[in-house]
Amino acid sequence: MLTTQDTNILIVLVLYNELLENSETFKSLLESSTHFNSKKTILVYDNSSSIRVDLSFLKKYKTFFEVEYISDYTNPGICSAYNYALSKARNDNYTWLLLLDQDTKLPVNYLQTLMKTSDASNTSIVGYIPRVLQDINETIISPFKINSYGIMKKLSKKVRGRVDYNIIAINSGALISVDFLSEIGGFSIDYPLDMLDFWLFTTIYEKKKSIFIVDINIKHDLSVANFENNVSLSRYESILSSENQFYSSTKKRKYIHKLRLIKRLIKQIKYTNKAYFNKTIKYLIK
Repeated sequence: MLTTQDTNILIVLVLYNELLENSETFKSLLESSTHFNSKKTILVYDNSSSIRVDLSFLKKYKTFFEVEYISDYTNPGICSAYNYALSKARNDNYTWLLLLDQDTKLPVNYLQTLMKTSDASNTSIVGYIPRVLQDINETIISPFKINSYGIMKKLSKKVRGRVDYNIIAINSGALISVDFLSEIGGFSIDYPLDMLDFWLFTTIYEKKKSIFIVDINIKHDLSVANFENNVSLSRYESILSSENQFYSSTKKRKYIHKLRLIKRLIKQIKYTNKAYFNKTIKYLIK
C-alpha cells in the first residue's frame, strides 16, 4: 500500500483561461491541505493565451505544495500537458499520476482515500477512479460500462472495487500508473483534447489490465453536458473529428457512432442554432 506521505503521486492540474486561485479543483486541494501529512507536488500546466497565475499567491501555500508552473500559450490540449507530467513523473520516480482539470470539486479526504486504496504492488490494476457526479444535478457522469454491443451504460453507485470489463471514465480525478503509461508510449497524440479518456480506458481494457472504482464521489462541471450553451461550434467540430477518428477503427464502433449521432440529432432539432445539427449531419453521412 502507498504510505500516508503519498510522495509517489504527482498531481497534474490543467488550466485554460482560468486563474489558478479561482479553479474549483485548486480550491478543493487547498481545503484539504490541512489533512496532508507531507508537501504535495503539483504540476500546473496552463494552456491560457497568457500567464494567469500570481506567483506570489503560490508562495502563501509553499508549506503544503511544491508547485511547478508551465505556461503554454499555444494551447495544445490536455494530451501535451499529461505527457509533460508523465515525463516529469518518470524522471523524478513517481509511481502515480493524478489527472485533474480546473472544474472538479474534490472532497477533503480525496487524496487520503486514494492512498489507502491504491496498491502499487498489484500491477494488474493500473488505474483508480472515483464516481463522478454532475455538479448541477448530481447525476452520475462517470464511469460508464461498455457492453458487448459497444453501448454505454451507467454504473450504479453500488459498483465499487476492481473491474475487469470495459469501462469509460473521465480523466479528471483518475490516478494512473506511471509504469503502465510508459509501457504504452504515453498519452496518444492522436487525441490532443477530446476522446483522450475513451482512448486511455479502452487501451487499459485492450491490454487486459484492470481499473479499481474507489468508493468516493467527486463533482465535476461537464461543459459538454449542454452543447448549445457551453460548447462553441469550433469546439464541437473538434469533438466530432476526434469521435470520428476513435470510432472509425472497427465496423462495430462505426455502427455505434452512427447510432449516437442519430440520438444527438434528435436533441439538436430543438436547438436555436441549427449549425450544431448541420455539423452532426455532416459526420453522420461520412
